[in-house]
Amino acid sequence: MRHALFALAAITTTAPLAAQDYHFTKQLAQGARLEVENINGQIDVTRATGRTAEVTVTKVVKEGNGALVKAIMEEASGGGMHVCTIYLTRDPNRNSCRGNNSDDDDSRDSRGRNIRLEVEMRYSVKVPAGALLTVDDVNGNVTITGADVESKINIVNGDIRFDGIGASNLETVNGKIVGSFSRGSWDGTMS
Repeated sequence: MRHALFALAAITTTAPLAAQDYHFTKQLAQGARLEVENINGQIDVTRATGRTAEVTVTKVVKEGNGALVKAIMEEASGGGMHVCTIYLTRDPNRNSCRGNNSDDDDSRDSRGRNIRLEVEMRYSVKVPAGALLTVDDVNGNVTITGADVESKINIVNGDIRFDGIGASNLETVNGKIVGSFSRGSWDGTMS
């Protein structure tokens, strides 16, 4: 009986954890900004069919306490929308995109204990026509399809694939940029 309990415990600790979804929506006027910030995971952006911006975030917990990572939505200036990934390792009561995120594999909690976390947040974003777009990601690829206004895309580790009218900024530190612009001239920056 004792061996059976150990075997059951080993099976339950190695089984993959279920994904969790977050879904945020907001009506955005032309010129309003949709801001997306992620730490670890891919971001895919397409054009919405109406005026409603939609952001669906799928959380995949690979290791550690997945409850320490979540996605939240805040109002942005000018009637915009700000969706971000936050880590609760340093502040378990955090409920704002402002603040310090820690996604280190061996980060410390508020009591100084090591916490091992491997959580991927995968964003699927639909942006209305005429809405401005800002995307910041640390680890993950970003794909933008059908952007009809200037966009700002900044990532650290990952590739950018951009298809749209133009971008005021496309930047990655460790990755490549592939862009297709529908406007004849472009005066943005790429690095």
